[in-house]
Amino acid sequence: MYDMPDEIDVRADGSLRIITLNRPDDLNAVNDPLHAGLARLWPRLSADRDARAAVITGAGRAFSAGGDF
Repeated sequence: MYDMPDEIDVRADGSLRIITLNRPDDLNAVNDPLHAGLARLWPRLSADRDARAAVITGAGRAFSAGGDF
């Protein structure tokens, strides 16, 4: 959904959008593709007339270990 890089998974559950940072082997640390994808995500989410709420989570055992630049 929203044509995101592999590092970001977006699923629709009715009017809810579930955004998952998808780098579990790196504790979802933000790398360049994840950073750029997040920057592209917010305008697309804002334009989604069917979305009413969003939850952001991390795959695996951590939400995000910070930056991986």
